Amino acid sequence: MRYVSYEEPFKNKIFTEKQMREVYRDMVNKKEYPDFDCWISDMLKSGVFETEGEWEKLKELKPCKWCGGKGKWISMPHDKDILVAIECMDCHIGTGFRKNKKEVLQLWNNKRRKVGK
Repeated sequence: MRYVSYEEPFKNKIFTEKQMREVYRDMVNKKEYPDFDCWISDMLKSGVFETEGEWEKLKELKPCKWCGGKGKWISMPHDKDILVAIECMDCHIGTGFRKNKKEVLQLWNNKRRKVGK
């Protein structure tokens, strides 16, 4: 299995499971995440890392429903979570921040469309 992240310092890099174990070994607070399985589960659940197939789905953003502009993923730390949203780069209309990336993507892509497709 391969993993990818939208977060710095790993943005758009692809990792094998062995490389993910090295990231865990070298960078993760072991008091917060005492073992790899706990950490990787939380990273996938929060959307900090995605499996490569899920990542491809998350990149498929439809044009903005208001102006037809291009959407972009944005993130923000909140307590111990990372919240994500999609915002139009032209008119700055967005989905609002949420924990679940799939929910955000669904809000952006599936709301009643006013402009475009």
